[in-house]
Amino acid sequence: MYAMLNGIFGATPSEPIDLDYAAVSDVGVGFTDQINRVRANGWIPLIAISIHGAVASWLPVWFHGEPSDNNGEAWTRYNSDGTKPGGLADGNQLQEMSDLCQQIATGLAARGITGLLWEPIFEIGHDMPMPAIHYNVASGIRQADASAKFMGSDTWPNWTIAERFIKPYLLTYGADLLDYVSFHWYANLGLFSGVITMADTAELSQLMDIAPNYGPWCKDIKAILDDPVYNPTGKPIGVALTEYDATGSSAYSAKPGNVDWPAYRADADDYINTGYFGGVWNAAVLCSMAESDSLTMAFKFNTIDFYGLLAVANSGGDFYRTPLWYAWKLLQTKANLVEGSPMFQTQIQPLNTKLDVFAVGDPDHPRIILINRAFDARSIELTLGGLGSTVKNPLANVYIFNEERSAQFIGPAAVGSPLRGEFSDAPAISPRDIALERVDEFWLAANGVDYRLQVECGPISITVLDVVSGPPAAIIDGAITNGMARLVIDASAPAYGYYPKTTTNLVGGTWGSVAHSDDGVNPSYITNLSYSTTEGTNQVIYVEASGPQGFFSIGGAE
Repeated sequence: MYAMLNGIFGATPSEPIDLDYAAVSDVGVGFTDQINRVRANGWIPLIAISIHGAVASWLPVWFHGEPSDNNGEAWTRYNSDGTKPGGLADGNQLQEMSDLCQQIATGLAARGITGLLWEPIFEIGHDMPMPAIHYNVASGIRQADASAKFMGSDTWPNWTIAERFIKPYLLTYGADLLDYVSFHWYANLGLFSGVITMADTAELSQLMDIAPNYGPWCKDIKAILDDPVYNPTGKPIGVALTEYDATGSSAYSAKPGNVDWPAYRADADDYINTGYFGGVWNAAVLCSMAESDSLTMAFKFNTIDFYGLLAVANSGGDFYRTPLWYAWKLLQTKANLVEGSPMFQTQIQPLNTKLDVFAVGDPDHPRIILINRAFDARSIELTLGGLGSTVKNPLANVYIFNEERSAQFIGPAAVGSPLRGEFSDAPAISPRDIALERVDEFWLAANGVDYRLQVECGPISITVLDVVSGPPAAIIDGAITNGMARLVIDASAPAYGYYPKTTTNLVGGTWGSVAHSDDGVNPSYITNLSYSTTEGTNQVIYVEASGPQGFFSIGGAE
Protein backbone atom coordinates (compact mmCIF):
# COMPACT_ATOMS: atom_id res chain seq x y z
CA MET A 1 0.00 0.00 0.00
CA TYR A 2 1.06 3.59 -0.57
CA ALA A 3 1.53 6.54 1.75
CA MET A 4 0.10 9.12 -0.63
CA LEU A 5 2.10 12.25 0.21
CA ASN A 6 -0.12 14.49 -1.91
CA GLY A 7 -3.10 13.61 0.28
CA ILE A 8 -1.59 13.05 3.71
CA PHE A 9 -0.01 16.49 3.52
CA GLY A 10 -2.16 19.49 2.77
CA ALA A 11 -1.86 22.37 0.30
CA THR A 12 0.76 24.17 2.41
CA PRO A 13 3.55 23.00 4.75
CA SER A 14 1.77 24.43 7.79
CA GLU A 15 -1.39 22.33 7.45
CA PRO A 16 -1.77 19.33 9.81
CA ILE A 17 -1.23 15.90 8.27
CA ASP A 18 -4.20 13.68 7.53
CA LEU A 19 -3.48 10.03 8.37
CA ASP A 20 -7.07 9.15 7.50
CA TYR A 21 -6.70 10.34 3.91
CA ALA A 22 -8.41 8.07 1.34
CA ALA A 23 -7.72 8.31 -2.38
CA VAL A 24 -10.57 7.65 -4.82
CA SER A 25 -9.27 4.13 -5.40
CA ASP A 26 -9.41 3.46 -1.64
CA VAL A 27 -13.24 3.52 -1.76
CA GLY A 28 -13.53 5.36 1.52
CA VAL A 29 -11.01 3.34 3.54
CA GLY A 30 -8.45 5.74 4.98
CA PHE A 31 -4.70 5.24 5.26
CA THR A 32 -4.69 4.24 8.95
CA ASP A 33 -7.73 1.99 8.54
CA GLN A 34 -5.99 0.19 5.69
CA ILE A 35 -3.02 -0.50 7.94
CA ASN A 36 -5.26 -1.75 10.74
CA ARG A 37 -7.16 -4.06 8.40
CA VAL A 38 -3.93 -5.65 7.23
CA ARG A 39 -2.67 -6.05 10.80
CA ALA A 40 -6.01 -7.56 11.87
CA ASN A 41 -5.29 -10.42 9.46
CA GLY A 42 -2.01 -11.10 11.24
CA TRP A 43 0.09 -9.56 8.45
CA ILE A 44 2.71 -6.81 8.48
CA PRO A 45 1.83 -4.07 5.97
CA LEU A 46 4.40 -3.06 3.36
CA ILE A 47 4.06 0.70 2.94
CA ALA A 48 5.65 2.42 -0.04
CA ILE A 49 6.44 6.12 0.21
CA SER A 50 4.90 7.41 -3.01
CA ILE A 51 8.01 8.85 -4.61
CA HIS A 52 7.70 7.64 -8.19
CA GLY A 53 9.93 8.48 -11.11
CA ALA A 54 7.00 9.23 -13.38
CA VAL A 55 4.28 10.69 -11.14
CA ALA A 56 4.83 14.26 -9.99
CA SER A 57 1.34 14.46 -8.47
CA TRP A 58 2.30 11.93 -5.78
CA LEU A 59 4.74 14.35 -4.11
CA PRO A 60 3.48 16.93 -1.60
CA VAL A 61 1.69 19.56 -3.69
CA TRP A 62 3.96 22.34 -2.42
CA PHE A 63 7.19 20.57 -3.35
CA HIS A 64 9.36 22.10 -6.06
CA GLY A 65 10.96 20.28 -8.96
CA GLU A 66 10.29 17.16 -11.01
CA PRO A 67 10.02 13.48 -10.07
CA SER A 68 13.03 12.59 -12.23
CA ASP A 69 16.36 14.22 -12.96
CA ASN A 70 16.44 13.92 -16.73
CA ASN A 71 16.70 17.73 -16.99
CA GLY A 72 18.66 18.31 -13.79
CA GLU A 73 15.46 19.60 -12.20
CA ALA A 74 14.70 16.83 -9.69
CA TRP A 75 12.92 17.79 -6.48
CA THR A 76 16.06 16.78 -4.58
CA ARG A 77 17.87 19.72 -6.24
CA TYR A 78 15.59 22.30 -4.64
CA ASN A 79 15.34 24.03 -1.31
CA SER A 80 11.93 24.11 0.35
CA ASP A 81 11.64 27.85 -0.38
CA GLY A 82 11.88 27.22 -4.13
CA THR A 83 15.49 28.26 -4.56
CA LYS A 84 18.06 25.94 -6.06
CA PRO A 85 21.75 25.59 -5.17
CA GLY A 86 24.24 26.03 -7.95
CA GLY A 87 25.29 23.17 -10.19
CA LEU A 88 23.84 19.77 -9.44
CA ALA A 89 23.97 19.99 -5.66
CA ASP A 90 21.07 18.68 -3.59
CA GLY A 91 18.95 21.24 -1.76
CA ASN A 92 17.39 20.99 1.68
CA GLN A 93 14.14 19.59 0.26
CA LEU A 94 15.76 16.18 0.61
CA GLN A 95 15.98 16.78 4.37
CA GLU A 96 12.40 18.07 4.24
CA MET A 97 11.33 14.68 2.92
CA SER A 98 12.99 13.06 5.91
CA ASP A 99 11.06 15.37 8.26
CA LEU A 100 7.77 14.64 6.50
CA CYS A 101 8.24 10.88 6.81
CA GLN A 102 9.11 11.32 10.47
CA GLN A 103 5.76 13.12 10.92
CA ILE A 104 3.90 10.17 9.36
CA ALA A 105 5.67 7.63 11.59
CA THR A 106 5.16 9.85 14.66
CA GLY A 107 1.43 10.13 13.96
CA LEU A 108 1.09 6.38 13.47
CA ALA A 109 3.06 5.66 16.65
CA ALA A 110 0.66 7.95 18.55
CA ARG A 111 -2.12 5.60 17.39
CA GLY A 112 -0.20 2.57 18.57
CA ILE A 113 1.03 1.55 15.11
CA THR A 114 4.75 0.71 14.99
CA GLY A 115 7.00 -2.00 13.61
CA LEU A 116 5.88 -1.55 10.02
CA LEU A 117 7.79 -2.47 6.87
CA TRP A 118 8.55 0.54 4.65
CA GLU A 119 9.73 1.05 1.07
CA PRO A 120 11.33 4.52 1.01
CA ILE A 121 11.36 4.53 -2.81
CA PHE A 122 8.77 3.27 -5.26
CA GLU A 123 10.05 2.73 -8.82
CA ILE A 124 12.28 5.73 -9.26
CA GLY A 125 14.61 6.25 -12.22
CA HIS A 126 18.32 5.50 -12.03
CA ASP A 127 19.04 9.17 -12.71
CA MET A 128 17.81 10.02 -9.20
CA PRO A 129 20.08 9.86 -6.11
CA MET A 130 18.51 6.63 -4.86
CA PRO A 131 20.91 5.96 -1.94
CA ALA A 132 20.43 9.46 -0.52
CA ILE A 133 16.64 9.33 -0.87
CA HIS A 134 16.40 5.93 0.82
CA TYR A 135 18.64 7.03 3.67
CA ASN A 136 16.80 10.29 4.32
CA VAL A 137 13.34 8.74 4.22
CA ALA A 138 14.38 5.80 6.41
CA SER A 139 16.21 8.07 8.87
CA GLY A 140 13.08 10.15 9.38
CA ILE A 141 10.91 7.10 10.04
CA ARG A 142 13.50 5.53 12.33
CA GLN A 143 13.53 8.70 14.48
CA ALA A 144 9.88 8.03 15.31
CA ASP A 145 9.83 4.21 15.26
CA ALA A 146 12.90 2.28 16.35
CA SER A 147 11.24 -1.00 15.34
CA ALA A 148 10.57 -0.02 11.71
CA LYS A 149 12.10 -2.14 8.94
CA PHE A 150 13.19 -0.86 5.52
CA MET A 151 13.15 -2.28 2.02
CA GLY A 152 14.84 -0.61 -0.94
CA SER A 153 15.20 0.36 -3.70
CA ASP A 154 12.16 -1.05 -5.45
CA THR A 155 13.88 -0.83 -8.82
CA TRP A 156 15.02 -3.21 -11.57
CA PRO A 157 17.41 -6.19 -11.59
CA ASN A 158 20.97 -6.25 -12.87
CA TRP A 159 22.77 -2.92 -13.39
CA THR A 160 20.20 -0.54 -11.87
CA ILE A 161 19.77 -2.27 -8.54
CA ALA A 162 23.41 -3.30 -8.11
CA GLU A 163 25.37 -0.31 -9.38
CA ARG A 164 22.91 2.51 -8.74
CA PHE A 165 21.64 1.42 -5.34
CA ILE A 166 23.09 -1.52 -3.40
CA LYS A 167 26.81 -0.89 -3.80
CA PRO A 168 26.83 2.91 -3.39
CA TYR A 169 24.28 2.77 -0.58
CA LEU A 170 26.16 0.23 1.53
CA LEU A 171 29.53 1.89 0.92
CA THR A 172 28.12 5.31 1.89
CA TYR A 173 25.58 4.62 4.64
CA GLY A 174 26.16 1.06 5.86
CA ALA A 175 23.51 -1.59 6.45
CA ASP A 176 21.67 -0.19 9.48
CA LEU A 177 18.66 1.20 7.58
CA LEU A 178 18.48 -1.55 4.97
CA ASP A 179 16.77 -4.81 5.95
CA TYR A 180 15.69 -6.00 2.50
CA VAL A 181 16.56 -5.18 -1.09
CA SER A 182 13.58 -5.22 -3.43
CA PHE A 183 13.16 -5.28 -7.18
CA HIS A 184 10.38 -5.34 -9.80
CA TRP A 185 10.28 -6.99 -13.20
CA TYR A 186 7.65 -7.75 -15.82
CA ALA A 187 8.87 -10.27 -18.36
CA ASN A 188 7.69 -8.28 -21.39
CA LEU A 189 9.96 -5.32 -20.52
CA GLY A 190 12.66 -4.97 -23.15
CA LEU A 191 10.91 -7.51 -25.41
CA PHE A 192 7.72 -5.86 -26.62
CA SER A 193 5.06 -3.42 -25.50
CA GLY A 194 1.32 -3.45 -25.90
CA VAL A 195 -1.32 -6.04 -25.13
CA ILE A 196 -0.94 -9.53 -26.57
CA THR A 197 -3.35 -12.46 -26.69
CA MET A 198 -3.06 -16.23 -26.44
CA ALA A 199 -2.82 -16.28 -30.24
CA ASP A 200 0.56 -14.50 -30.10
CA THR A 201 2.61 -17.61 -29.48
CA ALA A 202 5.93 -16.06 -30.53
CA GLU A 203 5.64 -13.34 -27.84
CA LEU A 204 4.32 -15.84 -25.29
CA SER A 205 7.34 -18.05 -25.94
CA GLN A 206 9.59 -15.06 -25.25
CA LEU A 207 7.88 -14.54 -21.89
CA MET A 208 8.49 -18.16 -20.99
CA ASP A 209 12.18 -17.75 -21.84
CA ILE A 210 12.48 -15.03 -19.18
CA ALA A 211 10.93 -17.07 -16.34
CA PRO A 212 14.11 -19.01 -15.35
CA ASN A 213 16.07 -15.73 -14.99
CA TYR A 214 14.39 -14.70 -11.75
CA GLY A 215 16.28 -17.17 -9.58
CA PRO A 216 19.74 -16.14 -10.83
CA TRP A 217 18.77 -12.47 -10.38
CA CYS A 218 18.01 -13.18 -6.72
CA LYS A 219 21.30 -15.05 -6.38
CA ASP A 220 23.30 -12.19 -7.86
CA ILE A 221 21.72 -9.68 -5.46
CA LYS A 222 22.29 -11.92 -2.45
CA ALA A 223 25.96 -12.36 -3.38
CA ILE A 224 26.49 -8.58 -3.20
CA LEU A 225 24.62 -8.29 0.09
CA ASP A 226 26.75 -11.05 1.63
CA ASP A 227 30.03 -9.63 0.30
CA PRO A 228 32.11 -8.21 3.20
CA VAL A 229 33.41 -5.51 0.87
CA TYR A 230 29.92 -3.96 0.90
CA ASN A 231 28.53 -5.39 4.13
CA PRO A 232 31.47 -5.76 6.54
CA THR A 233 29.19 -6.15 9.58
CA GLY A 234 27.62 -9.24 8.05
CA LYS A 235 24.11 -7.99 8.81
CA PRO A 236 21.56 -10.32 7.16
CA ILE A 237 19.80 -8.41 4.37
CA GLY A 238 16.95 -10.18 2.62
CA VAL A 239 15.97 -10.17 -1.05
CA ALA A 240 12.38 -9.35 -1.99
CA LEU A 241 10.60 -9.40 -5.34
CA THR A 242 7.82 -6.90 -4.69
CA GLU A 243 6.20 -6.70 -8.11
CA TYR A 244 6.33 -9.08 -11.07
CA ASP A 245 4.24 -10.74 -13.73
CA ALA A 246 4.40 -12.16 -17.24
CA THR A 247 3.34 -8.84 -18.75
CA GLY A 248 2.73 -5.39 -17.33
CA SER A 249 0.72 -4.18 -20.33
CA SER A 250 -2.79 -3.90 -18.94
CA ALA A 251 -5.56 -5.75 -20.75
CA TYR A 252 -8.27 -3.56 -19.25
CA SER A 253 -8.09 -0.88 -21.93
CA ALA A 254 -7.51 -3.13 -24.96
CA LYS A 255 -10.35 -5.52 -25.72
CA PRO A 256 -9.71 -7.27 -29.06
CA GLY A 257 -13.35 -8.29 -29.51
CA ASN A 258 -14.59 -11.87 -29.71
CA VAL A 259 -16.47 -12.48 -32.97
CA ASP A 260 -17.41 -15.99 -31.78
CA TRP A 261 -18.67 -14.91 -28.34
CA PRO A 262 -19.57 -16.72 -26.12
CA ALA A 263 -17.22 -19.36 -27.54
CA TYR A 264 -13.51 -19.22 -26.76
CA ARG A 265 -11.08 -17.56 -29.16
CA ALA A 266 -7.36 -17.37 -28.43
CA ASP A 267 -7.09 -14.01 -30.21
CA ALA A 268 -9.70 -12.57 -27.81
CA ASP A 269 -7.98 -13.97 -24.69
CA ASP A 270 -5.71 -11.19 -23.41
CA TYR A 271 -5.70 -12.26 -19.74
CA ILE A 272 -2.21 -13.67 -20.07
CA ASN A 273 -1.24 -13.23 -16.41
CA THR A 274 -4.19 -14.99 -14.80
CA GLY A 275 -5.14 -17.72 -17.27
CA TYR A 276 -3.50 -21.12 -17.52
CA PHE A 277 -0.48 -19.58 -19.27
CA GLY A 278 0.06 -17.21 -16.35
CA GLY A 279 -0.28 -20.11 -13.93
CA VAL A 280 2.50 -22.08 -15.62
CA TRP A 281 4.66 -18.95 -16.05
CA ASN A 282 4.27 -18.06 -12.37
CA ALA A 283 5.13 -21.61 -11.34
CA ALA A 284 8.36 -21.46 -13.35
CA VAL A 285 9.29 -18.14 -11.71
CA LEU A 286 8.42 -19.23 -8.16
CA CYS A 287 10.34 -22.50 -8.48
CA SER A 288 13.34 -20.72 -10.00
CA MET A 289 13.45 -18.27 -7.10
CA ALA A 290 12.92 -20.97 -4.47
CA GLU A 291 15.72 -23.08 -5.93
CA SER A 292 18.09 -20.09 -5.80
CA ASP A 293 17.92 -20.21 -1.97
CA SER A 294 18.39 -16.44 -2.08
CA LEU A 295 14.87 -15.00 -1.98
CA THR A 296 13.29 -13.96 1.31
CA MET A 297 9.84 -13.00 0.07
CA ALA A 298 7.89 -12.37 -3.12
CA PHE A 299 4.78 -10.26 -3.72
CA LYS A 300 2.68 -10.57 -6.84
CA PHE A 301 1.10 -7.29 -7.95
CA ASN A 302 -2.55 -8.02 -7.29
CA THR A 303 -5.35 -5.77 -8.46
CA ILE A 304 -8.44 -7.09 -10.24
CA ASP A 305 -8.79 -9.85 -12.80
CA PHE A 306 -5.86 -9.29 -15.17
CA TYR A 307 -3.29 -9.35 -12.36
CA GLY A 308 -5.13 -11.02 -9.50
CA LEU A 309 -5.77 -14.44 -8.08
CA LEU A 310 -9.47 -13.64 -7.88
CA ALA A 311 -11.93 -12.15 -10.37
CA VAL A 312 -15.42 -10.71 -10.21
CA ALA A 313 -18.18 -11.68 -12.62
CA ASN A 314 -19.47 -8.93 -14.90
CA SER A 315 -22.86 -9.51 -13.32
CA GLY A 316 -21.40 -8.76 -9.89
CA GLY A 317 -21.68 -11.01 -6.88
CA ASP A 318 -19.02 -13.23 -5.37
CA PHE A 319 -15.38 -13.33 -6.30
CA TYR A 320 -14.21 -16.47 -8.03
CA ARG A 321 -10.80 -18.02 -8.49
CA THR A 322 -8.78 -17.52 -11.63
CA PRO A 323 -6.76 -20.40 -13.10
CA LEU A 324 -3.66 -18.76 -11.62
CA TRP A 325 -5.02 -19.44 -8.12
CA TYR A 326 -5.13 -23.16 -8.89
CA ALA A 327 -1.54 -23.21 -10.12
CA TRP A 328 -0.37 -21.62 -6.88
CA LYS A 329 -2.55 -23.94 -4.80
CA LEU A 330 -1.21 -26.97 -6.65
CA LEU A 331 2.36 -25.97 -5.81
CA GLN A 332 1.47 -25.40 -2.17
CA THR A 333 -0.69 -28.43 -1.43
CA LYS A 334 0.59 -31.13 -3.79
CA ALA A 335 4.21 -30.08 -4.38
CA ASN A 336 4.72 -28.74 -0.82
CA LEU A 337 6.37 -25.59 -2.17
CA VAL A 338 5.92 -23.69 1.08
CA GLU A 339 8.17 -21.73 3.40
CA GLY A 340 10.80 -23.95 4.99
CA SER A 341 10.56 -26.84 2.51
CA PRO A 342 14.04 -27.84 1.27
CA MET A 343 14.73 -28.25 -2.43
CA PHE A 344 16.93 -30.99 -3.83
CA GLN A 345 19.55 -30.65 -6.51
CA THR A 346 18.24 -31.45 -9.99
CA GLN A 347 19.84 -31.63 -13.39
CA ILE A 348 18.56 -32.24 -16.92
CA GLN A 349 20.78 -34.04 -19.42
CA PRO A 350 20.80 -33.25 -22.24
CA LEU A 351 19.90 -29.67 -21.44
CA ASN A 352 16.30 -28.90 -22.36
CA THR A 353 15.78 -25.15 -22.29
CA LYS A 354 11.98 -25.35 -22.18
CA LEU A 355 11.53 -28.07 -19.57
CA ASP A 356 12.31 -27.33 -15.92
CA VAL A 357 12.59 -29.92 -13.17
CA PHE A 358 12.55 -29.20 -9.43
CA ALA A 359 12.42 -31.46 -6.37
CA VAL A 360 10.92 -30.43 -3.04
CA GLY A 361 10.55 -32.01 0.40
CA ASP A 362 12.75 -34.62 2.06
CA PRO A 363 14.16 -38.04 1.08
CA ASP A 364 11.22 -39.81 2.73
CA HIS A 365 8.60 -37.83 0.81
CA PRO A 366 9.93 -36.08 -2.28
CA ARG A 367 7.79 -34.16 -4.72
CA ILE A 368 8.96 -33.57 -8.28
CA ILE A 369 7.78 -30.54 -10.24
CA LEU A 370 8.03 -30.62 -14.03
CA ILE A 371 7.24 -27.39 -15.88
CA ASN A 372 6.96 -27.49 -19.65
CA ARG A 373 7.30 -23.91 -20.93
CA ALA A 374 6.97 -25.00 -24.58
CA PHE A 375 3.91 -25.05 -26.83
CA ASP A 376 4.61 -28.67 -27.74
CA ALA A 377 4.67 -31.80 -25.59
CA ARG A 378 7.96 -32.92 -24.08
CA SER A 379 9.08 -36.31 -22.78
CA ILE A 380 11.61 -36.69 -19.99
CA GLU A 381 13.28 -39.65 -18.31
CA LEU A 382 14.09 -38.96 -14.68
CA THR A 383 16.44 -40.74 -12.30
CA LEU A 384 15.53 -40.35 -8.63
CA GLY A 385 18.36 -41.08 -6.22
CA GLY A 386 18.74 -40.89 -2.45
CA LEU A 387 15.19 -41.99 -1.66
CA GLY A 388 14.67 -42.52 2.07
CA SER A 389 14.78 -46.02 3.51
CA THR A 390 11.24 -45.66 4.84
CA VAL A 391 9.83 -45.41 1.30
CA LYS A 392 8.86 -48.92 0.28
CA ASN A 393 7.63 -49.92 -3.14
CA PRO A 394 7.44 -46.25 -4.24
CA LEU A 395 4.80 -44.90 -6.55
CA ALA A 396 4.11 -41.41 -7.88
CA ASN A 397 0.74 -39.71 -7.61
CA VAL A 398 0.37 -37.48 -10.68
CA TYR A 399 -1.21 -34.01 -10.72
CA ILE A 400 -1.44 -31.84 -13.85
CA PHE A 401 -2.23 -28.19 -14.46
CA ASN A 402 -2.72 -27.20 -18.10
CA GLU A 403 -5.18 -25.59 -20.50
CA GLU A 404 -7.50 -28.60 -20.51
CA ARG A 405 -7.82 -28.52 -16.71
CA SER A 406 -8.32 -24.74 -16.45
CA ALA A 407 -11.11 -22.28 -17.07
CA GLN A 408 -10.85 -20.34 -20.34
CA PHE A 409 -11.06 -16.57 -20.60
CA ILE A 410 -13.96 -15.59 -22.86
CA GLY A 411 -13.25 -12.11 -24.19
CA PRO A 412 -16.22 -9.74 -24.64
CA ALA A 413 -17.92 -9.61 -28.02
CA ALA A 414 -17.24 -5.96 -28.85
CA VAL A 415 -13.89 -4.24 -29.41
CA GLY A 416 -13.26 -1.83 -26.51
CA SER A 417 -16.22 -3.19 -24.55
CA PRO A 418 -16.66 -1.84 -20.99
CA LEU A 419 -17.08 -5.47 -19.92
CA ARG A 420 -13.94 -7.17 -18.66
CA GLY A 421 -14.69 -10.52 -20.20
CA GLU A 422 -15.26 -13.66 -18.16
CA PHE A 423 -13.56 -16.88 -17.24
CA SER A 424 -15.74 -19.82 -18.22
CA ASP A 425 -17.92 -21.14 -15.38
CA ALA A 426 -17.90 -17.75 -13.62
CA PRO A 427 -19.13 -16.67 -11.15
CA ALA A 428 -18.83 -20.06 -9.47
CA ILE A 429 -16.37 -19.90 -6.58
CA SER A 430 -14.32 -22.88 -7.77
CA PRO A 431 -14.68 -23.35 -11.53
CA ARG A 432 -11.80 -25.73 -11.89
CA ASP A 433 -11.22 -27.78 -8.73
CA ILE A 434 -10.30 -30.58 -11.11
CA ALA A 435 -6.83 -29.00 -11.34
CA LEU A 436 -6.16 -30.16 -7.76
CA GLU A 437 -7.38 -33.72 -8.30
CA ARG A 438 -5.05 -36.64 -8.93
CA VAL A 439 -4.80 -37.64 -12.58
CA ASP A 440 -2.95 -40.93 -12.36
CA GLU A 441 -0.42 -42.99 -10.44
CA PHE A 442 2.49 -45.12 -11.56
CA TRP A 443 5.16 -47.23 -9.93
CA LEU A 444 8.80 -46.21 -9.96
CA ALA A 445 11.03 -48.69 -11.76
CA ALA A 446 14.11 -49.61 -9.77
CA ASN A 447 17.52 -49.06 -11.39
CA GLY A 448 20.03 -50.37 -8.89
CA VAL A 449 19.74 -48.11 -5.84
CA ASP A 450 17.94 -45.42 -7.87
CA TYR A 451 14.58 -45.27 -9.59
CA ARG A 452 13.62 -44.35 -13.14
CA LEU A 453 10.58 -42.37 -14.22
CA GLN A 454 9.44 -41.74 -17.78
CA VAL A 455 7.06 -38.76 -17.87
CA GLU A 456 5.17 -37.11 -20.71
CA CYS A 457 4.63 -33.37 -20.18
CA GLY A 458 1.92 -31.70 -22.22
CA PRO A 459 2.25 -28.22 -23.77
CA ILE A 460 2.46 -25.29 -21.30
CA SER A 461 1.87 -27.43 -18.24
CA ILE A 462 2.80 -28.20 -14.65
CA THR A 463 3.20 -31.85 -13.66
CA VAL A 464 3.61 -32.68 -9.98
CA LEU A 465 4.76 -36.15 -8.93
CA ASP A 466 4.08 -36.89 -5.27
CA VAL A 467 6.32 -39.88 -4.45
CA VAL A 468 5.03 -42.08 -1.61
CA SER A 469 5.26 -45.67 -0.45
CA GLY A 470 2.97 -47.94 -2.39
CA PRO A 471 0.25 -49.83 -0.54
CA PRO A 472 1.49 -53.21 0.78
CA ALA A 473 0.42 -56.50 -0.72
CA ALA A 474 -0.23 -59.65 1.29
CA ILE A 475 -0.52 -63.38 0.67
CA ILE A 476 -3.95 -64.17 2.03
CA ASP A 477 -4.22 -67.85 1.09
CA GLY A 478 -2.00 -70.68 -0.10
CA ALA A 479 -1.96 -74.39 -0.84
CA ILE A 480 0.68 -76.84 -2.12
CA THR A 481 -0.13 -79.42 -4.76
CA ASN A 482 2.41 -81.57 -6.61
CA GLY A 483 5.35 -79.35 -5.55
CA MET A 484 3.69 -76.11 -6.61
CA ALA A 485 2.41 -73.52 -4.13
CA ARG A 486 -0.75 -71.69 -5.20
CA LEU A 487 -0.62 -68.19 -3.65
CA VAL A 488 -3.59 -65.81 -3.48
CA ILE A 489 -2.43 -62.19 -3.16
CA ASP A 490 -4.35 -59.10 -2.07
CA ALA A 491 -2.70 -56.22 -3.97
CA SER A 492 -4.79 -53.07 -4.01
CA ALA A 493 -2.47 -51.13 -6.34
CA PRO A 494 -1.58 -52.01 -9.97
CA ALA A 495 -0.14 -55.50 -10.22
CA TYR A 496 3.00 -54.44 -12.06
CA GLY A 497 4.35 -52.89 -8.86
CA TYR A 498 4.66 -56.19 -6.97
CA TYR A 499 7.09 -59.11 -7.20
CA PRO A 500 7.08 -62.42 -5.31
CA LYS A 501 10.07 -63.00 -2.99
CA THR A 502 11.40 -66.09 -1.23
CA THR A 503 13.80 -67.11 1.54
CA THR A 504 14.61 -70.34 3.35
CA ASN A 505 15.33 -68.70 6.71
CA LEU A 506 13.01 -66.15 8.32
CA VAL A 507 15.54 -65.20 10.98
CA GLY A 508 18.74 -64.52 9.08
CA GLY A 509 17.90 -65.33 5.50
CA THR A 510 18.00 -63.05 2.50
CA TRP A 511 14.88 -62.43 0.50
CA GLY A 512 15.39 -62.98 -3.22
CA SER A 513 13.38 -63.09 -6.40
CA VAL A 514 11.50 -66.23 -7.33
CA ALA A 515 10.09 -67.28 -10.68
CA HIS A 516 6.35 -67.86 -10.89
CA SER A 517 3.72 -69.12 -13.28
CA ASP A 518 0.36 -67.51 -13.84
CA ASP A 519 -1.60 -70.77 -13.76
CA GLY A 520 0.77 -73.58 -12.71
CA VAL A 521 1.03 -74.86 -16.30
CA ASN A 522 2.59 -72.00 -18.21
CA PRO A 523 6.35 -71.37 -17.83
CA SER A 524 7.72 -69.62 -14.75
CA TYR A 525 9.41 -66.22 -15.04
CA ILE A 526 10.92 -63.68 -12.65
CA THR A 527 8.53 -60.82 -13.23
CA ASN A 528 5.79 -58.81 -11.56
CA LEU A 529 2.21 -59.74 -10.75
CA SER A 530 0.97 -58.59 -14.14
CA TYR A 531 1.78 -62.20 -14.99
CA SER A 532 -0.94 -63.79 -12.84
CA THR A 533 -4.50 -65.03 -12.83
CA THR A 534 -7.24 -62.78 -11.52
CA GLU A 535 -9.56 -64.17 -8.88
CA GLY A 536 -12.09 -61.56 -7.88
CA THR A 537 -10.04 -58.58 -6.73
CA ASN A 538 -6.97 -60.74 -6.02
CA GLN A 539 -4.07 -62.10 -8.05
CA VAL A 540 -3.15 -65.80 -8.11
CA ILE A 541 0.33 -67.14 -8.94
CA TYR A 542 2.13 -70.48 -8.68
CA VAL A 543 5.68 -70.96 -7.37
CA GLU A 544 7.81 -74.06 -6.98
CA ALA A 545 7.70 -75.45 -3.43
CA SER A 546 9.63 -78.73 -3.69
CA GLY A 547 12.36 -77.87 -1.14
CA PRO A 548 12.33 -78.97 2.53
CA GLN A 549 11.53 -75.41 3.70
CA GLY A 550 10.60 -72.11 2.07
CA PHE A 551 8.87 -68.85 2.82
CA PHE A 552 7.20 -66.44 0.40
CA SER A 553 6.27 -62.75 0.52
CA ILE A 554 5.38 -59.94 -1.87
CA GLY A 555 7.88 -57.11 -2.37
CA GLY A 556 8.17 -53.92 -4.38
CA ALA A 557 9.33 -53.17 -7.88
CA GLU A 558 12.76 -54.28 -9.05
